[in-house]
Amino acid sequence: MKLDQKYDARVQAEQWFHEHVGKDKIVGTALGGGSALRIGYQGYRQILCWTSKGVETPQGLVSFFPDYLVISPTIIPDPCMNDKDFRQKLYAGQTEYKQVASFRSVIFGYSPSIFSVTLLPNKSIWFISVPVDIFAKQKDG
Repeated sequence: MKLDQKYDARVQAEQWFHEHVGKDKIVGTALGGGSALRIGYQGYRQILCWTSKGVETPQGLVSFFPDYLVISPTIIPDPCMNDKDFRQKLYAGQTEYKQVASFRSVIFGYSPSIFSVTLLPNKSIWFISVPVDIFAKQKDG
């Protein structure tokens, strides 16, 4: 793993899943394109581009709420998380989910100095690695 990837929010989130979540759980990833976690390749049951509005299937519209949700608070509108009302309720704690983890990147950028190039943390480059929040479905009862 490259040094810059070690501090990537998505890599941190993937590591969190390895340490805290069994591979029998279903993870809805409401991040599109290159922002999605790669846990599906690591044996997790992942629904890419999950949305609370459901997925159109030959049997009709199917809504499914997975054990975990992975979203980013900064991608608005996210093509996957197209239900603004659900997103607001999720962050307000008004759904059956509770936020269990949050990751922010520390991207190293180049800062020139007189003698050499120095690596300094740069948290303002959010578009390279989006913030990642993880929510867990709370058990009934």
